[in-house]
Amino acid sequence: MAPGADSTRCRSGSSCPCSPPRSPGRNSASVGPEPGRTFRGHSELEAGFRAMFEHDAGARIEQGEPLVQDEWAVSTWAYHFDGADGSQWCERGIDLWRFRDGKICLKDAYRKTRA
Repeated sequence: MAPGADSTRCRSGSSCPCSPPRSPGRNSASVGPEPGRTFRGHSELEAGFRAMFEHDAGARIEQGEPLVQDEWAVSTWAYHFDGADGSQWCERGIDLWRFRDGKICLKDAYRKTRA
C-alpha cells in the first residue's frame, strides 16, 4: 500500500483512498511540488480547485469523452494556450475519478507538459 493510503475497503474490495467514510475526498492535482499537490478536507479542496483554475486561466479547454465503470471514471482533456510572445502549445491530461455514495472521493490528475 502506498504511504499515507488508507486500508479501508471500498465496495469493489480494493483499498480506498476515500476513507474514513465521512471524508470529503482527495484531489491530487497535476501541478505542484510533490510532484503535483494533494488537497484533503473541504477548505483544502476548495483552495486546490481555485488554484487549478487560476493556473490554467486563459486556456481553451477541450474535453474528451469520459469513460465510466461502476465507482470509477476517467476523463481526458487538453488545454490549449497562447503565450504572450505569440507561441502556442497544448497540455494534455487525464483525471482519474472515484465516487462513493454519489460524491467524488478521489480526483487524481495526470498532465503531459512541455519539457
